[in-house]
Amino acid sequence: RGPAASHGRCHASLSRPRPLGGPGGGAAVMLSVSVPTFAMASAALPASWLPPCAEEIEARLPELFPWSGALTFVSWAAPEALVEAAFERAERQVLGCWQARGRYWEIRLHLARYLADALGAELANLSLPLVQLLRVGLCVPERCGPDSVASAALPRYLALLLGLAGRPGGLPAPHGGHGAEVAELAHWSKLPLDFVVAGVDSCGTTSLHRNLAGHGDIEFTTMEEDSFFFRGDGVLPRQNEVEGLQRTWAARRGSAHGVWLRGLAHPGLFHSARVRQALLRAPGIRALVVVCDPMGRLEKNLLFEHLCHGPNVGDAAGSDDGGAVPPSSSSSSTASSSSSSSAAAAGGRRPRCWRSIAEALDGEPELLHHWRVGSHLRALHRLLGPRLRLLHQESLRLSPQESFQALASWLGAGPFPSSASFHRYNAMGGGRHRTDLCGNATLLEHVRAALAPEYEALEELLPLAGGGPPPESLRLRRSRCDLPLEPPEEEGPSAGRRAVGLRPA
Repeated sequence: RGPAASHGRCHASLSRPRPLGGPGGGAAVMLSVSVPTFAMASAALPASWLPPCAEEIEARLPELFPWSGALTFVSWAAPEALVEAAFERAERQVLGCWQARGRYWEIRLHLARYLADALGAELANLSLPLVQLLRVGLCVPERCGPDSVASAALPRYLALLLGLAGRPGGLPAPHGGHGAEVAELAHWSKLPLDFVVAGVDSCGTTSLHRNLAGHGDIEFTTMEEDSFFFRGDGVLPRQNEVEGLQRTWAARRGSAHGVWLRGLAHPGLFHSARVRQALLRAPGIRALVVVCDPMGRLEKNLLFEHLCHGPNVGDAAGSDDGGAVPPSSSSSSTASSSSSSSAAAAGGRRPRCWRSIAEALDGEPELLHHWRVGSHLRALHRLLGPRLRLLHQESLRLSPQESFQALASWLGAGPFPSSASFHRYNAMGGGRHRTDLCGNATLLEHVRAALAPEYEALEELLPLAGGGPPPESLRLRRSRCDLPLEPPEEEGPSAGRRAVGLRPA
């Protein structure tokens, strides 16, 4: 499984010491593709076959092979421990590869198809892994480009991996029919970001995002939700993704004060174990998370996503498919909806919309727990520690000037101008009567009791993550149902109401 001895050194960009041991030091993840170190004998290859870089690949293969073989992806639905193990193993390999003066590449290959073509009848006599799609990391000499990786390094790596190193002529280079792809990988510490607005959806993330964007020292990748972290399932970023962010900032102006903080916003970042592991490994990135009343958030999300008269559901309750098809929530956009079990019973269709919250929770009781945030926020705080800042939505409403000045200072920006005004975006009024929840005392108490762990998590985490003492409304479990009917709420000058199909902020 690679070198037995640890290098005993740490990569300077990591947030905590991590010895750069060989690739076998971590837990096996789904499919272990590293193998014990063995003699790397091979038949001599004709010089005419060797593409550019092939000679150096041959010469340095014993040195670089131990830093190859980690899986380069992890399922979005994988448990947290498995996600962490996958990230740990790939991180050790990419850092070890760089230390060995190599570059780390992801290789994708339809392995079964390739082996059938490469070995023909010989394949029947071999005991080889039945893996359809191989997707692992490969360390090659740093001067080698993608063509050499695919044509020279990949066949040699596979020959060693599969115990075919002594096969006369080796293995051939893959061709187009084998679906071979290579892409250079980077490390999360290379992302040119200073902070992220990481959630919580439906708690004021749009207001937080857009008001911070009004600061002269702060820039965001976009004024919309940025799905950068959700574009793939890799455990390392691709080099071209890092360069894409760098080009984004290169096209922007600098700050007159010489401070330019680069931010990215998406309300569901906190919810993803994969994103949390990425942020852990990017020690220069801080995370801002705004939280709010759990009951009010649940009511708002049920209204937007599951009630027939909700703004995101549309007027399709009488359609042939049994009702409107609500979109997924932003906090769970990367995972399977908890309502999917109902969809299976309906022949694969999404569940119908409901006429009331009481009806929705009776028909799909799992919805009561679908929007939970406590466990995700605890995990985020455990990983990021002082790099996480929680704040309660109430502070943005009642003391916006003080709250945003404190956030700017924590991020390292100068103060907002004294004349700055702060707006609320995508606010939704309606007080007690926007749904049936507040008028149903039995349902109200049932929901409040079920959400007790959420309230407790917020009370615990707010003072630990810079949010100050929990507000009185949180300590007393006061919700929208305890307030009189609210007047229409102010919107920012460019906000507008959300269109059907978009998620609430």
